[in-house]
Amino acid sequence: MKKRQVKKIFNTFGIAVSIVIIITAALYLYNIFRSKTIQEVLFDYQVNSNINYKVNLKENEFIKDKYLPMDQVYITKLVDNISTTFNFEYTNEKIDQSQYYYEIKGLLVGSYRGDQSSTEKNDVWFEEESFKSSELIVAKNTFSINEIITVKPGDLLNRANSFQEKLGIAINSEYKLELNVYLTIGEDNIKKIHHETISFPVTNNIFKINKNLSSKDKYLVSAQKEEIEIERLPLIISVLALGLSILLLIKLIKMRTDKKSNYEKEVTQIFKSYGERIIMVENIAITPETKFISIVGFDELVELVNELNLPILCYQKEGINISWFFVIHDKIIYRYILE
Repeated sequence: MKKRQVKKIFNTFGIAVSIVIIITAALYLYNIFRSKTIQEVLFDYQVNSNINYKVNLKENEFIKDKYLPMDQVYITKLVDNISTTFNFEYTNEKIDQSQYYYEIKGLLVGSYRGDQSSTEKNDVWFEEESFKSSELIVAKNTFSINEIITVKPGDLLNRANSFQEKLGIAINSEYKLELNVYLTIGEDNIKKIHHETISFPVTNNIFKINKNLSSKDKYLVSAQKEEIEIERLPLIISVLALGLSILLLIKLIKMRTDKKSNYEKEVTQIFKSYGERIIMVENIAITPETKFISIVGFDELVELVNELNLPILCYQKEGINISWFFVIHDKIIYRYILE
């Protein structure tokens, strides 16, 4: 019994160690061959940008000024046009030459709400117009963009009203005027480095103009794959450890799950070798005076039988893989239990 318990403990320990080695080796191999990506800062650059606009008025009897400054509330019927100036400056002290291009475009967007209480907006109409789209420009480490764009809120309102009248859909319209600046790195690597907009609602009442400027100090980041340097000796050791551990794990699990067949093989071998000396019994007569002495192995039991010149008795309980091989002498039962 003790011998079998020790075998079971070693079997469990071997399975646990095999699993640990398999996991460790697999993780090591995964880290070796895993595609690693590192972020590399290509260069820092500085941007200074600003949007200025003035709202030019029609001749009217209410406001004598020809235009209104920024950050005011404006009456659509009195506005002739909005003149917007985009000022942009780029500086990079680490690169002698830069290639860039930029675009200025306007976007008229109509959104629809299902009912007045709903806060969800669904954009149902887009109308885009291009004011400026430059070709690729080669410059030194500093360049600037200065563009003046004029839009007429009245024309925008007419286009929005035309959409509503023709389709019978009440929409809320907004107009965005935006500047985008792109920088080329290498042949095909194009990065948008700047985005700024002004926007205002398209309405026949009053409106305000909102500005949205990008941050000033920036840097370009490039994703690059790290070169993998593989050391042969750790790689070979890991592959061997992984393979041997998998084989050992399969063997140990098979030994554990094949317990019944091992029992049957050992019983068959005992009866094949000593069948003439074994007597099968249906029960064991046990009295209060009976004592039990456990024998470590079957060979030791055979030696005892030879000394006492007695037969080997065997008791097997039906349905259970347990066999008692024993000898009775002077009210002492010398037993070897096989299970």
